Amino acid sequence: MTSVSRADVAYLSLRQAIVEQALVPGTKLREDELATHFAVSRTLIRAALARLANEGLIDTGNKRT
Repeated sequence: MTSVSRADVAYLSLRQAIVEQALVPGTKLREDELATHFAVSRTLIRAALARLANEGLIDTGNKRT
């Protein structure tokens, strides 16, 4: 039996919302709001957002040329 952490729930929920287009492209994903919504720390939300960015699902705006 696998235990899913709240951080994983946040990641999976955000990923599903993006894939199903429930989140409109260009939507600002604010760390503080997401942390409150999912009852996790901003650090865990940053990790979830990094995972989504690595998958190419979001643009964090931190790209450097």
